Amino acid sequence: MTQRTWEDLVMAGMELGRVEDRSQWDWGELADAIGDRSLRDYAVQVADSIVGKYPSYDTLRDCRMVVRAFPSAARAANLSFRHHKTILTVKDPAKRQGWLQWAAENNKSVAAMMAAIREQPPEIKDETAQEMPSSLPGNGASPGRSIGDEALSLYVQPATDRKLPAQASVEEWKAMDEATRQAMLGRRSNTATFNRQDNDSIEWALWSWNPVTGCLHNCSYCYARDIAERFYAWKFAPTFLPSRLDAPMHTKVPQGNNIGGKNVFTCSMADLFGKWVPAEWIEAVLDSVRQNPQWNFLFLTKFPSRLPDFDFPDNAWIGTTIDAQARIPHAEECFANTKARVKWLSCEPMLERLTFDRLDLFDWIVVGGASASTQTPEFRPPREWIEHLEGQARKAGLKIYEKTNLLSRLREYPGQDEPDSMNVHDAFDMGYIQRDVLAPQNYNPGEVIDKGVAFLT
Repeated sequence: MTQRTWEDLVMAGMELGRVEDRSQWDWGELADAIGDRSLRDYAVQVADSIVGKYPSYDTLRDCRMVVRAFPSAARAANLSFRHHKTILTVKDPAKRQGWLQWAAENNKSVAAMMAAIREQPPEIKDETAQEMPSSLPGNGASPGRSIGDEALSLYVQPATDRKLPAQASVEEWKAMDEATRQAMLGRRSNTATFNRQDNDSIEWALWSWNPVTGCLHNCSYCYARDIAERFYAWKFAPTFLPSRLDAPMHTKVPQGNNIGGKNVFTCSMADLFGKWVPAEWIEAVLDSVRQNPQWNFLFLTKFPSRLPDFDFPDNAWIGTTIDAQARIPHAEECFANTKARVKWLSCEPMLERLTFDRLDLFDWIVVGGASASTQTPEFRPPREWIEHLEGQARKAGLKIYEKTNLLSRLREYPGQDEPDSMNVHDAFDMGYIQRDVLAPQNYNPGEVIDKGVAFLT
């Protein structure tokens, strides 16, 4: 690539930010062209100057890493950028090359490639090879346009005429070819916005955002399932809606210093990290989070096992639900290995007295009861449970948020006997957690969860 001035590169980034058919290879090539200059300063300057969508510093850095690992002549034309990025988790260069060649020759998805890697490595003929085999399909050709002088001149490929579905279930996604998946991941809407919360059901966030909906946990107290059954044509089946991915850039940040006004409950109608959720869906959501640092995106899962597998930007607040003591040891283990700036706990509903060993792993805790659902009545934990938990939280330095559904106030008088605390089994007998805590061996939604370890995985 011809040596460019800083001003040339800034202009190239501004123009590329306006291009709808841009690729991660292009951004990586541009980031690589910056060379020893400050990539972070560059990202800030260009992002402040353009009208179109521009990737964050983290995204530019990641794209540059992939481009440097796979120069144009070493890329497989029939494999996506995500294939190349994901294969970097294989540390041995020769094995990495063998896997990439195998995926290209057999037209494997990213998920299928990684599943095969975990099971059995392919046979690699030349263990000493340090370059991509010459027989690799597409060797010598970039899968997208090269940024070089060609991209700096703003060459734009014609958009595909492929008719894409507006959404996809997990089963539909698995049946798609890689080209259709990539096209869906690039699908956008100029009208998508966040949903503003008009009630107090999610008090700590003004907004909700659901590019993925649905869940297989089947918790008895789930309000989201009740809503989905009423308003979604696809009910509560896990579903990807890529047209919603650009909602963060089309929603105006409220004026003022109210932190709740910048908080977005992300996938409030789903468990984004459930075992059934394709990794591509998760990464697509996280890419949008990285590109919109003006918001705080709050994630909540009952499957913390997947959290250590992802890189979270600073504006992603990563949380897990703890409704019963049985969930605590595994949650603490997972969060000890999760890299996130803000880690939080939702003890809502708190269905028994909770005792933690590693609350120091977390920054924030939300405490609440349960609203009535179609399967269970409302539930308000005894004050003694609340004070026991909050005492631990204060000692560990956590911020505490009490929901207004904690209505069990202390009303003590001189001479009054100590009121009896609610027995733990009262909550259990009300049908709240029989599925995944009391009887995990019977909890196997879609046969995606190992029997006996439902709430642990």
